[in-house]
Amino acid sequence: LDVTAHIEEGSSLERRARKRSSSVFIPQKVVNLLPQTLNDALTLKAGRSSATISVIYGFDRNYSITSTWVGESMITPVSNITFEELNTQLESSSPSVFASTIQKVATAFCRKRLDSQTTLLRPELCLLESLDDEKVKAEINIFHADMATSVITEIERQVNGTVAQTVYERL
Repeated sequence: LDVTAHIEEGSSLERRARKRSSSVFIPQKVVNLLPQTLNDALTLKAGRSSATISVIYGFDRNYSITSTWVGESMITPVSNITFEELNTQLESSSPSVFASTIQKVATAFCRKRLDSQTTLLRPELCLLESLDDEKVKAEINIFHADMATSVITEIERQVNGTVAQTVYERL
């Protein structure tokens, strides 16, 4: 979704957004690029249709990608899940089908990225995320080493790579 389509050129909102240039997340506070009401309107919510840029993968039974589609779509999420809820399910002795499936997908993405069929997805921070250039105490670091974060981060890497490749190919 291109949020700039909702912002009038030359408006006060555009000038404020240009000054901020991006959202900032720090342990004590979140400073959003856009006003909270606009952020809320653009957030995916269960039962509400939203325009998105979607990346859809087809998989074989080993979770290897067999097809990829990137494009504009309208989606209506059935439900939302927090990192905490996902992590609880992943740590459970009987995780939900959803949690189990996305963990398998993320593991397959990780194995492909590292070119290793035996690699296991672990709840560890990558080097860049574990560096502390702000001297922030580790216990309030915004990066958490849990399985849900590892799963979502691995999926984000794959999706971001797919989007970058698609944009490059269409130039």
